[in-house]
Amino acid sequence: MTVGEALATCPELTLARPDPAAAAELWEQLLRRLENVGLTIEPLEPGYVLFETAGIESLAGGLRAALERALTAVGREWQPRIGVAERRLAAVAAAGAAAPGRALVVDDNETALFLEPLPLDLLPLSTEQRNELSALAVRRLGGFAA
Repeated sequence: MTVGEALATCPELTLARPDPAAAAELWEQLLRRLENVGLTIEPLEPGYVLFETAGIESLAGGLRAALERALTAVGREWQPRIGVAERRLAAVAAAGAAAPGRALVVDDNETALFLEPLPLDLLPLSTEQRNELSALAVRRLGGFAA
């Protein structure tokens, strides 16, 4: 949607100037809050962070309690989405599919079924590779796996 379309749709819309320094500071604060609740984190890029729950689960009272700690640390106003899975790709996909402010846990036995209908955009492919797969009518992870 263009700015003009947005203003026509919502005349009371207020536009804010981007502030990369403030955004970077907020991101760093969020990462510190996650570490402060005992999570071992791996930031990927602003807005995406991986973390292990194995070390904190016993202290927190299980997986669900550890995830609740993470959601609370981030703050509900950010509407975080958490994906949990044995494999990294499945965890990232689960986070994308999770409802805002919630965690989605994918059982290891259900990973293939969960990933099957998802788009190829989840894979780190080159443009050439994407074009080749598109020419073969492969558009979903299930088709790629097949």
